Amino acid sequence: MKEGQYRYCDTDVTVRSYNTVIVGTGAAGYNAADRLYQYGQQDIAMVTENRLSGTSRNTGSDKQTYYKLSMSGCEPDSVAAMAQVFFDGQCVDGEHALCEAALSARCFLRLVELGVPFPHNRYGEYVGYKTDHDPAAGLPA
Repeated sequence: MKEGQYRYCDTDVTVRSYNTVIVGTGAAGYNAADRLYQYGQQDIAMVTENRLSGTSRNTGSDKQTYYKLSMSGCEPDSVAAMAQVFFDGQCVDGEHALCEAALSARCFLRLVELGVPFPHNRYGEYVGYKTDHDPAAGLPA
């Protein structure tokens, strides 16, 4: 279908074509768009219900909105363990969970570079947060 105006079921519809479409305008969506643009992809569209109400802004207990490999303290952590937590939540396929876990620190630090004011301690460690269903909760800090 070519770009343009069409009529479908008594509704006017605008059809557009893009190389890349990103669904969502939370931290992950904006980070993906920024990285793609940085690597030369400029034909990008972001699809959202509301630019100012992504999951990253509105979900206080969702691990995936602010869960990264540990960058502070002495808690045990690994890419494999993090991927397993994502997979166990039954919302992410195994290979996607592994990719998300492996890139979590890099993506998180990119958001820091972009100016997202994540909490940190006086030594500059980004402490993250714990949720009530965190499998590492209760481990010695």
